[in-house]
Amino acid sequence: MASGRIPSRMGTSASATLDVPTPRTQRKVKRSLRKVNPQRAIELHNNGLNNAEIARTMGVNTSTIYRFLQNTSAEVQAVKQYKDGRADVLAKVQSMALDVQTRILASLDDGVLAALTPSQKSGMLLSVNTVYGTLYDKERLELGKSTQNVGLIARMMGDSLGRIGKATSNGGDPAPETPVE
Repeated sequence: MASGRIPSRMGTSASATLDVPTPRTQRKVKRSLRKVNPQRAIELHNNGLNNAEIARTMGVNTSTIYRFLQNTSAEVQAVKQYKDGRADVLAKVQSMALDVQTRILASLDDGVLAALTPSQKSGMLLSVNTVYGTLYDKERLELGKSTQNVGLIARMMGDSLGRIGKATSNGGDPAPETPVE
């Protein structure tokens, strides 16, 4: 530990000093900084390790892990609650959005629609179609059905239509495409 040097009051020399221990409150504690990796500590805690085992694994004192977990427990619980109820939260927001959309669409009478410019009508139509398509895909996902069927069929039809007009072989089928290297 460090000791302070104070001038001696004895003798005539002002440069003479005595070794007097510095009071404990004035000492600077020199410890190496040890940081807890938050993700790793929480992961180990969630895997069932106790504080002593986590501390040993991370090379810190058990009390450090205890304090860390105490300070983060509220945050961890909030995240867990959100994850557990996330589907309900998202469903509620989606329900509210659908209600607003329904009320807006219901308020559009023929007079309002007639007053819109062609550009505004086009934009509204695109928005309504996007919402409808998104909701359709979400419904199919919730029912465990694929959302790529329509895209797959369209791609198959596009490939077939692309082959029409190409030279045919003797069997009447479109000529096979030659691989490009």
